Amino acid sequence: MMNLGETKEAPSGEEVISKDIDTYSVSGTTNSEQIHPLNQSDTRRSGTAPASDAESRQDDVLSRYYTNRSNSGKEIPPMGGDKPFPPMFEDAEAYKVEFQGPDDPLNPMNWKNSRKLLLGMIMAYMTVVLAWGSSVMAAGIPVIKEVFHVGQATAALGISLYVLGFATGPIIWGPLSEVYGRYIPMLVSYIFFTAFTFWTATADHFYHLILYRFFAGAIGSAPLVIVVASFADMFTVEVRGRALALFSLCMVTGPILAPVVGGYIVASYLGWRWLFYITGIMASLGLVLMIFFLRETFHPIILSKKAVDLRLRTGNIMIYAQHEKNVPDIKEIAGRVLILPIKMLFQEPILFLMSLYHGFVYGILYLTLEVVPIIFSEKYHWKGGNIMLPYLGFVVGGIIMSFANVFFFDPKFRRDLRASGKPILPEARLPLCMAGAIEFPIAIFLLCWTGNYRVHWIAPSIGMAFLGGGLVSLFVGIINYTVDTYTFLAASAMAANTFTRSGMAAAFPIFASAMFHNLGVEWAGTLLGCLAVLLLPCPFIFYYYGERIRGWSKYAPKIPAPPKKEEPADDA
Repeated sequence: MMNLGETKEAPSGEEVISKDIDTYSVSGTTNSEQIHPLNQSDTRRSGTAPASDAESRQDDVLSRYYTNRSNSGKEIPPMGGDKPFPPMFEDAEAYKVEFQGPDDPLNPMNWKNSRKLLLGMIMAYMTVVLAWGSSVMAAGIPVIKEVFHVGQATAALGISLYVLGFATGPIIWGPLSEVYGRYIPMLVSYIFFTAFTFWTATADHFYHLILYRFFAGAIGSAPLVIVVASFADMFTVEVRGRALALFSLCMVTGPILAPVVGGYIVASYLGWRWLFYITGIMASLGLVLMIFFLRETFHPIILSKKAVDLRLRTGNIMIYAQHEKNVPDIKEIAGRVLILPIKMLFQEPILFLMSLYHGFVYGILYLTLEVVPIIFSEKYHWKGGNIMLPYLGFVVGGIIMSFANVFFFDPKFRRDLRASGKPILPEARLPLCMAGAIEFPIAIFLLCWTGNYRVHWIAPSIGMAFLGGGLVSLFVGIINYTVDTYTFLAASAMAANTFTRSGMAAAFPIFASAMFHNLGVEWAGTLLGCLAVLLLPCPFIFYYYGERIRGWSKYAPKIPAPPKKEEPADDA
């Protein structure tokens, strides 16, 4: 729906971003007026022209609008039938659909907690299955090597290419979810993820297997960014931390539990192909749950559907939603939406450094898929599925830190938010991340320096527990900080984060075996532990200087400074 009285030309994407991202909502809601940068082409225009100017400027306005929207450069065609152009309507705002106040039940922020919990659990399950699929192949690598006659590093490509797909897919899915909503991209993504997972189970050649694995990861990766954005759509800043803790726990425990279960599947009569058949069955269940229960959560799309319904019910074609005015064409999507996450990544110091740190942490997660068998099979001489049991220590550590977040760090954040009575800084999310940054290198040193047959196996298992706790703390802290920093650009920011994180993680399984065999477990672990120490200051730097750094950003909303308290006059 267009406003025929609008005369200002649309600013560029970067100009809009720098001008429009100027406020931060205390409640964490996304105002329906706030549109993704791609959709900003009309949001800064001046509204209807005065009636006295309308007739004289009408042809120019229509021609400008037609040229801008079609990018054709052609003159606007006549109405036809020798009819003149119709007069412009003056008050476009009167026809714009919005939420009915802050308590509108149509707003996902106001949905019942039971409904939010159901949707959150479904999306968490979908994330677990996707993450599970990334590492389930690790248990079958010894058999796959023999079946397809490939080496260890080549067989590990089945894991690396899947995770590499995590790096490429979100760059597309994240921004598209801010144009077409959360539901449709995630549905399409999960359908193809399920199909490629089943095709992997039927692969007769190794190149078929790794190709299917890549496409399963790339096309199926939509939940990695859209689930986070959906949580931001439904949950206020006060409770968002708990929801994202659930997402982070799923992302961490999925890749860890899969090799444990997979080890026993491969050792049974089922064989290695059932690693993928079972994953496909799990994905099919997620797809069914999504089709029957999941709903759209993106505010602009909900308002667009409301506008369509009102037009049908009232017959008034002038009713519109803001998002309908800004639907992009293919050129705009390719030129501005798809490159936005990359531009944000390299123009935002916070996003770049935290994504780099996140990538290292995520890489260590997938590196353990190679390291744990080296330690417990070659050093302790464990056999069969028992080799993967130390991963349970990892899960225990992750669960402990998740409880610490839910019952200590997150309540403290909410108390500070209520007590302050003003927008709380995103840096308040970082204490959990700071704790994980200290715990993480300690865990690496403990795991690798005790991972020797001369030391009881419980010692490296405890190291795995510390590793899981540190990893979950960093995962939750970085994701919360990223979402709170970039608010309604959360999907694009998380796409940039996921691109970096998964791209780095994809490389770790390839070199892990060679590095740990050539350097030895102790010194390879020392190298990684020292890298973890070098990255340790990142959350501390942003905790103390993040507000100043965000002040330079074109993409992060500016949080208004709290009013200064007036000092009482000195009676003396």
